[in-house]
Amino acid sequence: LVAGPPSNLYRTGLCAAISAMAMAAEKGQRHWALAAAGSVSVLTYLVSVGSWARSERFFKFITQTLRGRDYYAAAELRGAIDKVRPGRNFFACHPHGCLSAGWTWNLFWNADFHQRSGRICFLIDPGLRWKNPFFRLVCDLYAGHLRYSAGAEKKEIIEAMKRGESLALIPGGFEDATIMATGVERTALRKRQGFVKYCLQEGYPITPVYTFGEADTYWTLTGFTSARLWFNKYKIPMAIFWG
Repeated sequence: LVAGPPSNLYRTGLCAAISAMAMAAEKGQRHWALAAAGSVSVLTYLVSVGSWARSERFFKFITQTLRGRDYYAAAELRGAIDKVRPGRNFFACHPHGCLSAGWTWNLFWNADFHQRSGRICFLIDPGLRWKNPFFRLVCDLYAGHLRYSAGAEKKEIIEAMKRGESLALIPGGFEDATIMATGVERTALRKRQGFVKYCLQEGYPITPVYTFGEADTYWTLTGFTSARLWFNKYKIPMAIFWG
């Protein structure tokens, strides 16, 4: 449904067909079938409607009420922060890790950092940004005067640079997550230098950001690396972790 044509007619028709199949299920299984069909319809709706209105209350709920950063023993931004000036910064962040804890709490949800960087675009995988119901909803609500997220695509990057905005990206992406090994510092940069070209063209300085301790956040399965990296070519995350 999500990967098919992005037309309401197409998606509505398929949801109706799935619901009809659920109604035709055996009586004892019908309620489960209808629940599944309803869930599919809701998720499809979330990625089919226009953008959700941004919400400062949502941002404060995550950062001040839930305080997600408190899940980790420490999450703080250090370094030459005083040298960062608002606008025209490109933050190349490493490593991705399993859940990007450093990127998430030290940059993405950090209002003080947004004040320092100026209006900033956080670049994430286009499939997650636009086709994943949960990520799309969160990213739409997250947007504010000094922050927003977009798909990590050339068009989005160039347009943000033309406006003089700052950008943040985890170059390693899914591959970074796949090769993570607990306690080992790793990052994937081979064939991931396209952003450097754009920065040179637009005169953007690149600021490397490294999260020390990201490799200690979760235990990971490190076997079958080649096979898991093969799946990454098709934008399929293959990080297996727990903790």
